[in-house]
Amino acid sequence: MNEEKSRRIPCPKCGELMSVDARCCTHCGTLNPDFINNQTLYDNVQKSIKDYKAGKTPLLKERQGQAHEANNTGNRNFAFYVTYFLYLLMIAVTAFAAFSTGINSFDILIISSYPMTLVMLSILFLYIYSIELMFMKCNKPWWAGLVPIYNIMVLGDIAFHNKYIGLICFVPIIGQIFLLVILYKIGEKFKYNGMFTALLSIIFVPIIGFADHLYEDKVYVTTGDDRSLEKDYRNKKIFFSTLVLILVCGVALFIMGHIGQVRKTNKTIGGLYYAMAGRQTIRHVKSAVEAGDIICKSTTYDSSQGVYYIKYNDLGNNVFLPLYMMRDSISAYVKIDNDKEPREYYISMTDGKYGFSEILEKDVYSRNVIEYTSLREVPTVQICEITTDA
Repeated sequence: MNEEKSRRIPCPKCGELMSVDARCCTHCGTLNPDFINNQTLYDNVQKSIKDYKAGKTPLLKERQGQAHEANNTGNRNFAFYVTYFLYLLMIAVTAFAAFSTGINSFDILIISSYPMTLVMLSILFLYIYSIELMFMKCNKPWWAGLVPIYNIMVLGDIAFHNKYIGLICFVPIIGQIFLLVILYKIGEKFKYNGMFTALLSIIFVPIIGFADHLYEDKVYVTTGDDRSLEKDYRNKKIFFSTLVLILVCGVALFIMGHIGQVRKTNKTIGGLYYAMAGRQTIRHVKSAVEAGDIICKSTTYDSSQGVYYIKYNDLGNNVFLPLYMMRDSISAYVKIDNDKEPREYYISMTDGKYGFSEILEKDVYSRNVIEYTSLREVPTVQICEITTDA
């Protein structure tokens, strides 16, 4: 008897040796299949488990939802293999098509439509696989996610328990609105925000599919395979990792091939910051001028008449600019023209890439940003300073 208890067996998951009468492996936490009381535990878990997290220390999550046997979903592993194969096949087919059309060098590849094809295929198959996962959570056949028209009918069945109501989605105009209603109801069925699910379905449908949200508080489990949920977790991880990798590659290739357009977009976005900084700087100077807080280094120059300049080596040190410490410093000067009635203010500013070149106050808008690498020299005799923090 003592000899039997001292016998050691390998863990079925990690291979570490454990006592034959141990409840679980002390290394990875996997239940000992030879321990007599564990069979009862397995039977009870099958009635209530929702998810099985595979890792160094697997945990069984118990849910309060009512457990049901999944008898209409199809095989989860088969769903993964089919969808994953189709995804990689489409990537390969589009790559072959690109090569066949004369894309035989990297320089041509990055300026072709292939990078965006990778991005679009990745987004499409993320949505398809998420739909399949959601269908299986509702005890609906996973393959319906690949079948046009029928997949909309299944969505109608999930939302209203009537698959034929989904056909309303194909009625012009009304159908598009009703599809949003279906998505809204689905979000509520999974105890999620229905408005977000309807308006941002490209984001929230994958969240519902990959996360552990329950449909109507019901849990559908597959019997006959104690490790099926662990495999499901592994499949999700493989699919999502591959998809993100290909998606990032597609975006990177697109940026490399359209760097000019990216710079132009960056200029447009950055232009909003230049416009804000320009207006803030002019307000700073106007307040000082109107308060008389201006002093000129040259005794021969009177700041109350003619033209003079207020110069800044780094705007962020003198004028409040949000997040200025996270970007390149901006040098600038404001030109004050007292000979005009009313007095006019011009600003020049640059961060070494873009900016304004002596632009009138009323024209300080992001659309007027130009490539401007350095400020022009201004007459030293006409440079004045603000004596207080205006």
